[in-house]
Amino acid sequence: METDERWLVGWKSIGAYLGRSAKTAQRWARDGMPFFRDPSSRPIAKPSMIDQFLVNLNREHYDDQTWQDEGVEAALGYENQKDRERKDLNERFV
Repeated sequence: METDERWLVGWKSIGAYLGRSAKTAQRWARDGMPFFRDPSSRPIAKPSMIDQFLVNLNREHYDDQTWQDEGVEAALGYENQKDRERKDLNERFV
């Protein structure tokens, strides 16, 4: 596990990580998705906590391998996109 895991700040960011809208992220939070509030009351969440929530939510489907969670694929795609953006930014400054 990465030790320098960044917090997702705001519903829009959390929703983007999930591959869903900010409104869907809020609904999932009401249904038990883990998140916290920072001192200014903005929602924040760790990607690893969200990933674990998705696995637990869909455990019965993972056990028999009849269904694949698109949210995990979207989360991985989001991380890859962020890595590409960081590399592009670093290349511009070099």
